[in-house]
Amino acid sequence: MEKIKNFGGLIFTIWSVFVLLLSVLRFNFIDAQNIESQSIHFILYFITAIFGYVYFSKFIKNKKLLSTASVIFTCLLGVLTEGVQYILSYGTFSTNDITANCLGAIMFGIIVIPKRKLTIYGQKV
Repeated sequence: MEKIKNFGGLIFTIWSVFVLLLSVLRFNFIDAQNIESQSIHFILYFITAIFGYVYFSKFIKNKKLLSTASVIFTCLLGVLTEGVQYILSYGTFSTNDITANCLGAIMFGIIVIPKRKLTIYGQKV
């Protein structure tokens, strides 16, 4: 189980860097203000919250605190990526993106906190 949690930390780190890069690199074929973009943000940050949950489970044993930490970290990552875009000359800062990012993370928290039947890596969440 410990190897899985260590691997989860590596996956979480790689995924977070991937999401950060996707958020700050310029893609001319994506219109940052369309509904598909908001859906992509929602899904990416929902997945980020899952990986965060697995990673933080190494350090936090209380399930509610664990879920909360994952959601807060994921929301902060979403705000950070938009902040970086604000600073970049070609960036497309969007409060709608921040909202979609945080909603994806919060949706994970809503699903995980009241339901104790979800299992990640053999551990009930």
